[in-house]
Amino acid sequence: MSTTSNSTDIQTVSGTGPERPERSNREQRHYNDHRPRGGRGRGRGRGRGRGRPYHHFVRHSSNHREYNSSSSQNSRSSAATRRTFSNSNENSNLNENSHSDEESNLNGNINLNENDSLSPVPSNESVCFICANPVIYYAVSECNHKFCHLCSLRIRALYENKNCAYCKTEQDKVIFTRKHDKEFQDFKESDIPYFDEDLNAYCEDQEMLDDIKLLLKYNCPYSNCDVSCEGWPELKRHIKDYHHLMLCDICIRHKKIFSHEHSLFNNKDLDKHFREGDDDSGFRGHPECEFCKRRFYGDDELYEHCRDKHEECFICMRAGIRHGYYRDYNSLEGHFNSEHYLCQDKECLEKKFIVFETEIDLKAHEVGVFFFKKKKNILIIFLIIL
Repeated sequence: MSTTSNSTDIQTVSGTGPERPERSNREQRHYNDHRPRGGRGRGRGRGRGRGRPYHHFVRHSSNHREYNSSSSQNSRSSAATRRTFSNSNENSNLNENSHSDEESNLNGNINLNENDSLSPVPSNESVCFICANPVIYYAVSECNHKFCHLCSLRIRALYENKNCAYCKTEQDKVIFTRKHDKEFQDFKESDIPYFDEDLNAYCEDQEMLDDIKLLLKYNCPYSNCDVSCEGWPELKRHIKDYHHLMLCDICIRHKKIFSHEHSLFNNKDLDKHFREGDDDSGFRGHPECEFCKRRFYGDDELYEHCRDKHEECFICMRAGIRHGYYRDYNSLEGHFNSEHYLCQDKECLEKKFIVFETEIDLKAHEVGVFFFKKKKNILIIFLIIL
């Protein structure tokens, strides 16, 4: 039997997209510079053949189409392109200011007074403390911790969690607003007349409500495509028929991102995505169970499958050798015979898992079984005589 290495912790990185450009086409709808591809940065499982352990290594690491719907396209464009800052302008201003400060330091002529003109820098209220991106709409609940509507929608709709991202207390209601300095208790019913029942969310105007609903539709991830579908099957058919590409079924079941943020693949790229992951991210592929030939989203899901469907030697686990799996008990029993001390008594073999780490432990067990059977036979003879 070959040995395995111990499991290591899994590290994940997430992120969101850049700031908003000017109102343009739907290509910028997903709010991300680089579309997320694949899943979490997980390792791949490796296996042995039948009767040998599968060693799992964990690495560090309305109808349907809306081609001609002008109102829908306008709404989608509005939802996708609304931003408040420009990264390039911000960076150039900051660089110029830094350069001028350095020259002033060298000349000894720094005068900070009311007449100084500094480059504008976004205030803390205009940046989301979760994703660090400029805020389009603020999400505020009873705890009055504010963050952007995108992060709020991810938490409430995709993760189905109503807890505040900051204080972790459950927040039943949420208000989407453009006012960063207004608290939850200050809103009147007339201020937030638009309501989404599924999210239990209130909005200040119809445009805001439409933008929020649009993000949660099954939108096509292809650039400049404004099609929204009724579900994943319809969206996959559209992508295949019109763009000749595919989605990863494992990612759409498990990855908590908006539909338009998913990556599209051709046959070759999808196979590479499964086996090796993506070049432009830390994702290393969907690990496969070598026994079932089935792939899983990440190591956590593969571990749960192996734990529930396959066998692991408890003696090896006590010795610190983990993630060595066997297809079934018959394979595991062969391991018991070759590497440990399996009791060969018929009744013990039927009970299963009667195996010991040392020969002394096995002999002690066999003595106990011998005397138990002897006492049992004496008791039977006594009962027959009576």
